[in-house]
Amino acid sequence: MAGLAVAWLGRPRCLALLVAGTKEMNAAKIEIAVTICSSLLFVVLLLWSTTRINYRITARHLQVTWLGLPVRRIRLDDIKYISTKPCVWGEKWFNTLRVGNRLLVIHRRSGWFRHFLISPKNPFVFKTELYEARKQVMPLLPRSTTLSRTDTAHVFHSAPAPKAPAPAPPDDPAAG
Repeated sequence: MAGLAVAWLGRPRCLALLVAGTKEMNAAKIEIAVTICSSLLFVVLLLWSTTRINYRITARHLQVTWLGLPVRRIRLDDIKYISTKPCVWGEKWFNTLRVGNRLLVIHRRSGWFRHFLISPKNPFVFKTELYEARKQVMPLLPRSTTLSRTDTAHVFHSAPAPKAPAPAPPDDPAAG
């Protein structure tokens, strides 16, 4: 009887595939064995490649790279705020299989997916760096994490709403 056996060679992460009874194996069995091995190799490479997703903050963008190639960019002025609260719907760019405490959710102003989920190695340090880079792009904004219409008035080059003059204090009859 022919078959496919998996042998442990002693070292961790070292597996060898042994084809037992190759004389008795026909072409269909060899094709099945090769298909199973190549599928397993593809899944392992796919899982390994998720660990090669990195995040980089440039002068104007948050850039997601995979194997060193930029695959996704988000403009820094499109970021509304950043939180650690998980959400269900969003664009997920995790670089680990177990996200745990590494989750950052970037809430965007525009786009189909308003939530952009990433998992940097040091999320709070990365969040601070992202806010600092965002502050360089939009330097006149206050320290609040959300933006209102009056906060972005300088971006659209329109004058802020005029303030009403302060009411005059009432006349004091004792003073005069």
